[in-house]
Order: sequence, then structure tokens, then C-alpha cells
Amino acid sequence: MKTIPKFKHHSFLQYLLMVVLFFMAGCKHEEINLDQENENFRTATDFIKNNYDLTFFSAAIKRAELGDKLSQTKGITLFVPNDDAFKAVGINNVAAINQMDVETAKLLVQAHVTTSLINSSADNIPSSTIDNRFVNLNGDFLYLAGTERPSYSPASFQMYVNGAEVPTMGRDLPLSNGILHIINMPLQYAHGDLQSYLIKNTRYSVFCDALKKFGLWDKLKGSGPYTVFPVSNEKLADAGITPSSLSTMNPVDYHPFLFSSYLIPGHVLTQDPVVLFPMDFYPGPVGIYGEYVLYHTGDDDYRTGIGRKLGDYPLNRVMTGVFIYDVKKDNTLNTRYIMSSKMGLISVECTNGVVNELDEALVFPADARK
Repeated sequence: MKTIPKFKHHSFLQYLLMVVLFFMAGCKHEEINLDQENENFRTATDFIKNNYDLTFFSAAIKRAELGDKLSQTKGITLFVPNDDAFKAVGINNVAAINQMDVETAKLLVQAHVTTSLINSSADNIPSSTIDNRFVNLNGDFLYLAGTERPSYSPASFQMYVNGAEVPTMGRDLPLSNGILHIINMPLQYAHGDLQSYLIKNTRYSVFCDALKKFGLWDKLKGSGPYTVFPVSNEKLADAGITPSSLSTMNPVDYHPFLFSSYLIPGHVLTQDPVVLFPMDFYPGPVGIYGEYVLYHTGDDDYRTGIGRKLGDYPLNRVMTGVFIYDVKKDNTLNTRYIMSSKMGLISVECTNGVVNELDEALVFPADARK
């Protein structure tokens, strides 16, 4: 009877180790560089193409023939509007993007890209600062703003570009060639002055006529900057301001703020008071938070205010409105406070200022009558 030889346990392990070492010696290993971590990420073009919430912007990149450029350019930052942001400004489907001419699509895409690396840190955007300027690929300014909100739970840093909020969940997304932030509105540039933009949009024709009649129109032709809050013909009519009624108005019969309240000297974005004065429960005039700023617009007795209204919910959602402040009474005029649905969605940069459209008239003629 044959006996089966027994292997010593340690001898078997030694044998196995020799086999493993033999095969390892025959394998070729590439040198690993731990500093090349970003190679595991997608390029800007690929990231956007593979994100179901960014199909409109992806279509714009394709239409503009910028796919290769946004894949190969290193150190870029993109502020990309999601699909809902495009729909909010009337671009309802990808077909509308595909119908753009190539140059228009190129201006659209390049407006959202800069060759500066920008993340949501105090190194790039110091807390409680506005108008931190960076240049986009069209040569226009991007206006970055940010503020720390220590009273929130958890504490958060709020970030904006050209008035558009950069939500916490959509920030600092790493790319192989830069950083991407998702924003809640497309960035818009008129590439002309304020007068040209307002005239081109015929829904503002009554507003333009009112500025001309009350001696305010020429302010919008100079170097500025001015911030304009236009109101459509339809909404002015709701306040009793029509071509017919305007023709009967004599400017000397009204306080200047009837129309001067719509023009603020300087470049003002609607989130600016929240950024500059991040006080959550500081009492302001007639139910307005301490996050407000009053602007002198040419009437010594009244100011135009921008701020957040008491009772907005949720508190960490910045809902900004415009109001008229009566200096003598130390309150808002008839507590009228306009929170435009377009505010924070439509902000148009012009060469000598910025336009923020309102949903309603700030002042009724009867309120400004002397």
C-alpha cells in the first residue's frame, strides 16, 4: 500500500510564495503618479454631456462647436445653468438651442466660462463682498459675491454670480481640466448700453416714454453704471400708467420718485444687501429684514430700498424685493414691497449698467402726487 507523502505546512506556503513572486516578476507595471488624481475625472464637455440636468447647455456647446475647446483648455471654471434655468427664461426645449446661429450659441456658452479657477472659498470670494470681477471667454465681467451665514444650521457659505445663486449641492464639481458650478439662471449680456436694450424690448415702450417725459432717459446713455428696474407695458397699465394717462401727466405735479425710483446709481445686483449685511433677524423698516440697502435716486424725501422681507420661508432661501422708503415717516410707502418672480432669474448686463425686471410697478401715480 502506497502512502501519500505529507507536505509540511510551512513548505507549502514557501512554494506558493515562490510561484506568486515568479508571476509578479514577469508582469510589467506602469509607474503610478499620485499627483495625477484629476485624470480620474471627466473633461468639462464630457461631464456636461453625461448629466441629464444639463442637456440644454450640452446642446449649446455642440451648436457652438466648442466641445474640443472646453475639453482641452486647462484651469477653467464653468457656471452652467441647468435645464430648469433655461426654461425659466423661455427657452423650453433643446430644439430652441439647435436653432440658434453658431455665433449666438458661442456667445451663450463662453459667457459662462472663465480661465480663472474659482471655487467657493474665501480665497476667491471673501465673505460679505460683492462685485469680485473675473473675465469670461467673451471678455465680459463675471460678478462674484458671497457671504457666510453662521446662524444657519449647518453654517453655510452663499455664493452668487451675476445675481444667480450657486446652490450648495451644485458647487465645486471637479473636472479633469477645471471646476464646474451649477447655477439657477443663464447669464445674460446685452452687448449694448441700457438705452439700446430697453428700446429693443418693445414691452418696455411705456417705461421708456415715461423716463423721457420725466427727464431721466439721458442718464442711461452715459458711462454709468446705472441699475434699472423696468416694468412691462402690461404691468404698468395695472398701475394706471398707460400711453394715454402718461400723455396727461405733468412732471411738476409729481414727486420725482414716481419714476426715478426705478434707476439706481451704480451696479447693483439684487442679492447685494443679503451679502453685505448677513443678519437674519435684525429688524428693518416695516417688516423688512436688516438685509437691506437704501439708495438715493434723485428724490430727497424717498429712497429705493432692496432687501429681504420678514417671514420669507425657508430662511436660507434668498427672496429679495424692492420697496420705496419714506424718509420722513421712517417706513416703507404703504408697505408696498415688490418681490418679482423674475428677480434672481433675469439679470441682464449692459455696457453701462444692469437690468433687473420687476413684475409690478413700484409706485402708483396717486402715491407720488404732490
